[in-house]
Amino acid sequence: MSSLYNLPPELDISKDETFSKDRLDQAFAYLVQRLLVLDSFRPSWEEQLSLFQTIGLTRLDDALRPVYEDLVSITQLGVMFTASSKTATVLGTGLKTFTISDADKTRFAAAGYLSIQDVSIPENTMFGLLQSYDRVSGQLSILVDQFVGDEGATIANWRISAAASPNVLTTAHQVGAYTQAEVDGLLATLRAAVNTVIADKANKVSPALTGTPTAPTVTDLGATGPQIATLGFVQSIAAALDANIRSGAPSNLNTIARLAQALGNDPQFAATMASALAGKLSVGPQTLSEDQKNQARANIFAQSHLGFSPVQQGGGANQGGNKIYLGWGNDAKLRAQVDYLDLGRVWTDNAIWSSLDQSGFIQFPNGFMIQWGQTVVTLGPDNTGTLTYSSWFPGGSAFTAVVTNANPAANGALPIVENVAFNGTRVRYPGQGQGASMQLNYVVFGR
Repeated sequence: MSSLYNLPPELDISKDETFSKDRLDQAFAYLVQRLLVLDSFRPSWEEQLSLFQTIGLTRLDDALRPVYEDLVSITQLGVMFTASSKTATVLGTGLKTFTISDADKTRFAAAGYLSIQDVSIPENTMFGLLQSYDRVSGQLSILVDQFVGDEGATIANWRISAAASPNVLTTAHQVGAYTQAEVDGLLATLRAAVNTVIADKANKVSPALTGTPTAPTVTDLGATGPQIATLGFVQSIAAALDANIRSGAPSNLNTIARLAQALGNDPQFAATMASALAGKLSVGPQTLSEDQKNQARANIFAQSHLGFSPVQQGGGANQGGNKIYLGWGNDAKLRAQVDYLDLGRVWTDNAIWSSLDQSGFIQFPNGFMIQWGQTVVTLGPDNTGTLTYSSWFPGGSAFTAVVTNANPAANGALPIVENVAFNGTRVRYPGQGQGASMQLNYVVFGR
């Protein structure tokens, strides 16, 4: 039986002369399978909502851009609603701090609600409320309340711009709710309001003020700087001066006339006093003979007040007048200094350690050490033996060693020094056999 409809064989049950429940189940199973395939191509609700929001926000951006351009033209401020930051910050919620780039910080107008977007991966974006912004340093603080993207990722290249708070514009139909005519009307009203405000403001440079302008009155009478001095400030200065003259002085000196009388009405009072003082002995250095200086010291009992015998600094044969410092250093050592030159530690007998035995050493305060001694070395298979010092070098290094035969007649050949170390050295005796005992004298230098 031929098909009555142009259907796939799986659905065409009209051509089957024998119809059964199984045949009908197969046809419906085929339909369900095809419907599931079609459903897989349908965009999700989130994708559709994102598409509507993108369309709506684009319309809003087109509407607001002329406003921004007009505001820049009117105010000539050159403000920016978008800025960049290279501050490394972790993606997530909470208080975030950014440093706006030097090129943007003085012109960036931080909105009340901001978006912080990863320049490299725009899907990494945070949104939050403005907390503070310092236009001088470029420090910007934002309390992030939501984000999308890779949580916990550290990102160091951000684009920061104004954003709509999520409780203001959340869906596509809210974003595009105003018509073009309504938006134009709102912007016209905004431009008129801005022009009115600007017209009422004075220029920052050489303003031409009218009426009775006022300014804050400085309360600190000792203030200095470029502040504007108001009538109130000048009156306060005058009152303070009058009070100082009248109440801050005895009654016979509380006017300028009485002060003049006290100075003998001498307009050259300063010169008169200078001339009189010129004949007096100065408290500074005097041009006195040595006998006069000794007499002055005796008159004031200088030696007894010191409590010790002083030492003359410089002034001797082939000596200058330098100041010499001698004191106990922070390293618990006696130190010396001439003027600003630090001579370092002063060496005394107690500063030099020594053991003057047959095998002994001398160690200087700077760490340099000389060791000497006499020992017996037993040679190994390669005709070498190990010479161990009586003491290790505390600094961990030995510079050189000198080794001689203690018994030349018995030892024969002179030893060869190898591998000088901080605790010993190796010596080689060419021509000597394994197990030979060699008597040695040695001197080692190191630290």
